[in-house]
Amino acid sequence: MQTQILVALVAGAVLPLQAILNGHLSKGLGSAFLGSNVSFLTATIALALLQVVLRTPMPSGTQIAGIAPVWWLGGVLGAVYVTGAITSVGTLGPGTAICLIVAGQICAALAIEHFGIAGATAQPVSLLRLGGAAMVLAGAVVVLRG
Repeated sequence: MQTQILVALVAGAVLPLQAILNGHLSKGLGSAFLGSNVSFLTATIALALLQVVLRTPMPSGTQIAGIAPVWWLGGVLGAVYVTGAITSVGTLGPGTAICLIVAGQICAALAIEHFGIAGATAQPVSLLRLGGAAMVLAGAVVVLRG
């Protein structure tokens, strides 16, 4: 579990830099959508190379066919995130944009867990968890106003 905590922290730590770099890429290309496309293409190439290096086997056609169509929407949601980050970081700055993005993530995560959406383990919202979310939202407001 400690390794996964570190992985989550590193994943979160790279998001502000990713948003800034993608923002510059989009500005250079003249379009947030084109910047997002190029970002995903670059990520696809990097992951394909990593898959080859690690010799990760490809799934069978049966495995792919067995995946529920709704599970493919994760890529669409990734596109919403990347494009939203690109457009908001340029306007709000990385600190404010990432704080608001994290606040949105916390609120959505609490709702997803509370209702067990998309197969998430149901965990009722408690006053303590709501208090934590409120502190994140308050932090986002402080960064926004500061």
